[in-house]
Amino acid sequence: DEFILNDDEDDDEDYYYQPCVYKPCVDNGVNLSGLTNQGATCYLNSFLQVVYHTPRMRYAIFQFEPSDAMSKAIQSVFFRMLRTTGPISTKSLTSAFGWDASQVFMQQDVQEFSRVFFDKLEEKMKGTKVEGAIKDLFVGKVENVIECVNVDFKSKRVEEFYDLQLEVKDCESVMDSFRKYTKGEILKGENQYDAGKQYGKQDAKM
Repeated sequence: DEFILNDDEDDDEDYYYQPCVYKPCVDNGVNLSGLTNQGATCYLNSFLQVVYHTPRMRYAIFQFEPSDAMSKAIQSVFFRMLRTTGPISTKSLTSAFGWDASQVFMQQDVQEFSRVFFDKLEEKMKGTKVEGAIKDLFVGKVENVIECVNVDFKSKRVEEFYDLQLEVKDCESVMDSFRKYTKGEILKGENQYDAGKQYGKQDAKM
């Protein structure tokens, strides 16, 4: 869903299209199943719950025939989540990762873990009918714009992202975090923008 913020300083308020907020995927007989914490795998369990309760992602995982241990294990865990109410063990999955007993007691950064997990799963989906499903679902685009204040020069760059790092300090909601993320700044003084040979260093807003 498209998300647009306009944070011009002259505006009295923010105008935006608020993203659709979907109810938890508890319809169509989908169970709410708990996952067993193996020691310090709460981050893993939270990530798996998010992926499982993304209907199109859950469908994609069930729609290809994996040949590797990790993909087979994630299918097995999701199948048990679909058919039972838990608690469900994730030992088959962590074993497929190659983790030993000590590694399940090591807390990891869920953002970094998600990137590694998706990269590996995306590789295994190549050549199947669900190739590209992860990118379709989880990759967004952000346009970075730098516009000179005193000359007619504007630079635009579009980048893809899997996740955004939002500040939460002094923010009462996720929408406040988005506003802070998209809030512009002025480049001036030692931080002037280099507008190339034609205009050189210029004050700019980004």
